[in-house]
Amino acid sequence: HRQAVLAAIARREWLLQMLALGAAGCRRGDDRAYSRSTTATIAYEEGELAPEYDAPDKRLVFLPLVVENETGELEGRLAERWEHSADYREWTYHLRPGLRWHDGVPVTAHDLKFSLDLLAHPDVLAFGPKAFESVTVLDDLTVTIRTGRIANADAYNTWLICYPKHRLERLDPKHIADWEFWTHPLGNGPYRFVRYLPQTMIEFESNSDYYRGKPKIEHVRL
Repeated sequence: HRQAVLAAIARREWLLQMLALGAAGCRRGDDRAYSRSTTATIAYEEGELAPEYDAPDKRLVFLPLVVENETGELEGRLAERWEHSADYREWTYHLRPGLRWHDGVPVTAHDLKFSLDLLAHPDVLAFGPKAFESVTVLDDLTVTIRTGRIANADAYNTWLICYPKHRLERLDPKHIADWEFWTHPLGNGPYRFVRYLPQTMIEFESNSDYYRGKPKIEHVRL
């Protein structure tokens, strides 16, 4: 039974990763079962989109800074390119131009700084205390992050995602777990929010404006 559960979890994680990476279109065109299917339904624990969870579900809606590709190398998503200091404590990210939130508002470095400040807030502490010494916006598409006493901070960049400042900046971090945003998310990734049924599901549709192209699987239901 335990092996079956672990196998099911692994399948779920793999499918979510493939959808989030935009690889959902990599399927055989002559496979009729796949060509008829335009909806993926995936088991889901409510609340997984909130910051305290590091779940692949988030990457359906939100672009991470970078991802780790099939060969284990870092590949840019929100960040188009980046560089770091010799001691790996200072990272400068150059964000991809032309990205927009699903409501049409441009994604900027101010969103990234807001997100890092939010996750480091004393009432949230998603990173732990003093994870970052500073987050500095150099221009609308460039931000420099100075880490704390962490020797190699690149572990952060594969799961760090960005939230929309214009949607969240007036909300109280003390109540972050209860924000309606986690069940009605506004993202910038391959899938857009469609509807939420309490204790039942969240439904998304493929984003036709996604910079890597509209995903082949049209709907995802968690």
